[in-house]
Amino acid sequence: MNRMFLTIAALLLFATTAFAESGKDSGFYGGVDVGYARVENSTQKIANDFVNLLGGSVTVVQDVSAPVGRIFAGYTINQNIALELGFVQTGDFNANVSGYTGGFVPYTVKETDSASGFELSAVIRPVTENGWHRFFVRAGAHNLNISSKLTSSFPGATAVNLDRSGNGFLIGIGYDTPISETLSCRSAYTYYDKIGGESDNYAHIVTIGLMAKF
Repeated sequence: MNRMFLTIAALLLFATTAFAESGKDSGFYGGVDVGYARVENSTQKIANDFVNLLGGSVTVVQDVSAPVGRIFAGYTINQNIALELGFVQTGDFNANVSGYTGGFVPYTVKETDSASGFELSAVIRPVTENGWHRFFVRAGAHNLNISSKLTSSFPGATAVNLDRSGNGFLIGIGYDTPISETLSCRSAYTYYDKIGGESDNYAHIVTIGLMAKF
């Protein structure tokens, strides 16, 4: 994590402590979410990269969605705000490339990507009456790493592994449906910007999970 992520984390911590007040609504909680992530379709970018490198022509078929899992823990400061730390892991996004080099040599390349990393956010419940206190807005920062593996049909070629990491912001909305006094079902949508620190990598993630108060 670099200076930007630590600065945002410090600002979130300051914001929550500034509004802190004791009461029955405060306390620790934790949970797990599962769902799907949908990413930007970058088939054209991948095709352009291969044409620039090898010449000729290329066709790309790419996954734009994959399963995602998230575990999280937080502390409720009061009925309006909480501070939450999470870890996110996606499944694999695959891209299959087939084409011809400038010398008309056929080739195929398979690229497999996945993302994982930590996030820190403030969970804000702007309305505390008429049942709307279960609705929340979440905003913060993440530090995510993209792991890529490339395998090709070129004779003697070996698999290539690449890693890129970086910071970005996240923002989302959600709703906690109570199951019991200490257990809730959480459904949420979150937008993740600049995954791997790259401005053209972003994802829309929809999840559902369980949250328990301690």
